[in-house]
Amino acid sequence: MLGLLFLAAGCGEQKQPDSQKQEAKTTTEDIKKEARDLVETARTYTMEQQQAYEQQLGQKLDEYARKVAVLKAQVATMTGAAKEDMQDKIGSLHTKVEDMKNKAQELQAASGAAWDDLKEGLDKAEDDLEEAFNSAMQKFDK
Repeated sequence: MLGLLFLAAGCGEQKQPDSQKQEAKTTTEDIKKEARDLVETARTYTMEQQQAYEQQLGQKLDEYARKVAVLKAQVATMTGAAKEDMQDKIGSLHTKVEDMKNKAQELQAASGAAWDDLKEGLDKAEDDLEEAFNSAMQKFDK
């Protein structure tokens, strides 16, 4: 009879699988910590992306400054109206490069939505600058 009592008691007991035991151990503090870790990971990733963009932008601006210097050297050999026209174009290109440099400095100080807005503006300014360089080079090649 005593054996039946132990057998009945054992049948009523349900064992939880290990995964359920681990889930039961997860606390709200664990969830909060995981959420903080995810936010920090996202913030770090975003900062790395911003730094990479700013570095690429700096390299592009250096390249544009070199292109302006090359154009200036080439224009020095020209004469007449063609020289004056190219000097005007180079002056315009130089101004655009300087404007982009100023915006790049603003970008470094910005964060969040302001950073995104400035980046978008810089991308458009870069496209315009590239177009202006291509136009100047076409005129120079003629």
